[in-house]
Formats: sequence, C-alpha cells, structure tokens
Amino acid sequence: VALSEKQGFMSEKGEGYAQSTTDIEVDKNLHLKEALRKHKFVEQVSQAITRIHGAQITAFDDVFVVKYDLEQQKELIRHYDSGEVSFILALSAQKDYDGGGTKFDVLGKDPVHLTKGECLIFNSKMYHCGVPISKGVRYILVGFCFTDKDACLKRGNINLSLNSIRGVTSRFDLFHIPDFERYDPDSLQKGAQKLARHRKTLWVNCSE
Repeated sequence: VALSEKQGFMSEKGEGYAQSTTDIEVDKNLHLKEALRKHKFVEQVSQAITRIHGAQITAFDDVFVVKYDLEQQKELIRHYDSGEVSFILALSAQKDYDGGGTKFDVLGKDPVHLTKGECLIFNSKMYHCGVPISKGVRYILVGFCFTDKDACLKRGNINLSLNSIRGVTSRFDLFHIPDFERYDPDSLQKGAQKLARHRKTLWVNCSE
C-alpha cells in the first residue's frame, strides 16, 4: 500500500472503459514487482489456483492494486474479468473502511468480505461488483490469470516473473530449408542473411 501511494494511483474513467478502477499496475512499477517477488507472491498464488481449480496459470492478463475511497472511486460496476481465473487479495483490515466487499450474482445479495491477507480465487467469467464503501479507504491486489498454454505468447500479457510480454518472444520457430547443401557454407550464409533481414535468427547444427 505504501509503495502504491508513493507512486500514485491512476484512473481510466472517462476513456470509454466502464469498469475502470483507480489503480496502479504492478508490471509498470519496479518496486511493487520486487516486493511481490520477495514475498514469493507468484509461487503462492500459483499453488493456490492449482489446488483449488486443478489448473496451472501460464500468464497474467493484469495484476494491479486498487484503491477505493470516497473522493475518487468508492465502488465498481457489475462486470466479469478477462482470463480464466481471477484473485482478490485484501490489503486493508475491515476496520479501515465501512461497506465494501465483492458481491457475486451466484451468491445473491450478501457480499464477500475479506480480512487483511485473505485471498479470494474465482472463475473470471462470474459476474461480480465492488460494493460501495461509505467510510475510510479499501485497498486490494487484483489479478486476472490465464491457464491456456498459449497465453504467454499473446501481446501485452505478463509472464510469471511479472515481466510484460511483447509479441511472441517466448516462441521458437524452426525453419527447414531443404535445398541447402550440408557442407556449403556460402549457400548457408546467403540464406542466413536473407532470413536475418526479417527476424532475429539463430543457427544450430542439426544431425539428420
């Protein structure tokens, strides 16, 4: 919370994004990322999701700290998240605010209240909303997780070291060029130069 307040929270309200929050993205803040690494956050949330959902996360769509207060944002409209599995980790004690909580359609009227340090894990496609607070400040750490094995290749996703993935940096492409003669270095060099103009290329010596 202290690191987030020091950096400053941002809001996307008014930019055509109805379920925007007053937040700070972990991936854009080195100090937040280091704090989560220090506390083995990724390992613990991964283990919890595997235990509860029987699936391993492969990437994050987003991980961010949300701030609810009476000045900027006190609630969040009904919505569902991106990814397959979401989590909410409470960073505030319940005595720090009145109201609040997360209300799910499937649970009826009663919202879910978390004590500081508790983590709620749920299917991302479940409709839910942030109940308005009437006093104080509420902070939560939120994450949208993928379990699809190809999710780590999608532009903008965050890998499990909390580094943003740009393009398909994790992919390995193998080119088989049948007209190369095995011991013809000139032909090999010309082919390498041709491919290198389009992408970074690494040549490895392969057996039959």
